[in-house]
Amino acid sequence: MFGVISSQFIGQNAHFAIDLFAALACFMGGWLYFDAWSNRHHASELAKWVGFFLLATSFLVTSATWGEPGILQLVATALRLLGYGGVVVGNILDPIQPRPKTSGLEGETGSAALLPFSLGSLMSSLQWAAVALPVGALAIAGLYWRRATTGLERHIKPLAYAFVVFAVSDGLALASLWRSSTNPLLQPWVAPLGPLWIAEHVTLTAAAAVLMSWVWRYLTKRLLSQLFIMATSLTVAIVLVSTVGITALLLTNLQKDSLDNLDTAAKVLSYAIDSKTAETRSNAEILAQNPAVVTAIGAHDHTALTQISGGLLTSKHLTDAIITGDSGQVLVRASDPDRYGDSLSDDSLVKRALTGTAASSTASRSGVLAPTLIITTAQPIRGAQNAIVGVALTSLALDNAFVDGIKHTTGLDSTIYSGQVRVATTLTAAGGTSRSIGAKETNSGVIATTLHQGKTWLGPLTVANQDFLAVYLPLKDVDNTVVGMLFVGQPQTTLLQTAEAAVKLTFASAALMLLILILPIYLTSRQIVRQLH
Repeated sequence: MFGVISSQFIGQNAHFAIDLFAALACFMGGWLYFDAWSNRHHASELAKWVGFFLLATSFLVTSATWGEPGILQLVATALRLLGYGGVVVGNILDPIQPRPKTSGLEGETGSAALLPFSLGSLMSSLQWAAVALPVGALAIAGLYWRRATTGLERHIKPLAYAFVVFAVSDGLALASLWRSSTNPLLQPWVAPLGPLWIAEHVTLTAAAAVLMSWVWRYLTKRLLSQLFIMATSLTVAIVLVSTVGITALLLTNLQKDSLDNLDTAAKVLSYAIDSKTAETRSNAEILAQNPAVVTAIGAHDHTALTQISGGLLTSKHLTDAIITGDSGQVLVRASDPDRYGDSLSDDSLVKRALTGTAASSTASRSGVLAPTLIITTAQPIRGAQNAIVGVALTSLALDNAFVDGIKHTTGLDSTIYSGQVRVATTLTAAGGTSRSIGAKETNSGVIATTLHQGKTWLGPLTVANQDFLAVYLPLKDVDNTVVGMLFVGQPQTTLLQTAEAAVKLTFASAALMLLILILPIYLTSRQIVRQLH
């Protein structure tokens, strides 16, 4: 797993597991009330078991959601509100078992005034419905606490504690309503995997644990309930493990495919540089094979050489075109005709060309903000009797226009480095108005693998304050010395969006599977109990 992707994977699966655990706890509570209703058929038990089952369904639906609120979250919120309402109504309809009367103590009965919210008004929007959730949980906690302290049902105090914690979790979940905020101070707090998200899921786990521990003590008193809940719990565990395994496999395959695609794209970039090299070689041959150049060299005609090299520079959009004599002395520079007479005899390309071998290389040239990487080809110029009378050099710069062309072709960001320094890039600096030229690559793994060892580096890293899956290729000169790097990257958010869609579909399928399996599990458990009797 990689960086942000690993965190996303852990967060999504933790979210799924915790909500599944809460759904199981509420389902167990609903089953307890269903068992009581099947014997006595009281309306209060009916309302409670329906309410708990709706809560279980809402958590099951929530387990399949992630990120920004959507239609599934709206459905889950509506089910949660209906579930809270059912439990509230059930408590109101269920008369409190009075304690023996003592002086100064009077029993109170429930009234409709205790209803904490109006579903009709609060369901008008997702935001207001979500705000009502902690109110509903607190109302249930208050009703259970009242029954435990005013009446004789002290054993239900854990239910009051559980719903207080549910209310805290629902309150923390309201942070999701501000996830679209652009406030840089607020966004880290309300984002998925942020502090409020973690606190929400920790409290939800605690609430479900309290509820489940209370319910389990009563479910174990009946064989059918034991078999049904144990089978359901085992099914939930199997589904959870299977879903986590499937999502891990999905994400691993997505990462592998993305890195393979990036590696291919990096080779495309390398091929594009090879094409640029071939272009400089072709232009150098044009210049070297021009008879007028040989004549002008023999006549030391600087004006003629300036016209010829300048015309090639303009027509072929070259960075420079240089002609030297047979000693390596510069006869003309098309980019700066007034600067000539210096010697390039120590240049490795010129040396090769003077021995009759054409050669190409990439080299760094100093600049104002950052160096520039230049592709240069040196071609020997031959005169009478095939004698070498000079050298023609043509150059092309690897600039922003070049990497923009790569991005247009592949859709991926790319960067060219001279050593560690960024000299051409599609990435922009903070604010997005200028390119981050001149910045240095500081990742020690990239530097060691690509610059020092001359090998390809693949993996996740942060570039220009963005998380990328990236590939770095070494860029070498004619002497096979690494002079720079080629970077091709894909923002991790792109992969996360693809992974998120796949994981959501997997979670939704798992939740639907659990709903479908509940009835067969119950019928099988009932059949086993009947055979035992």
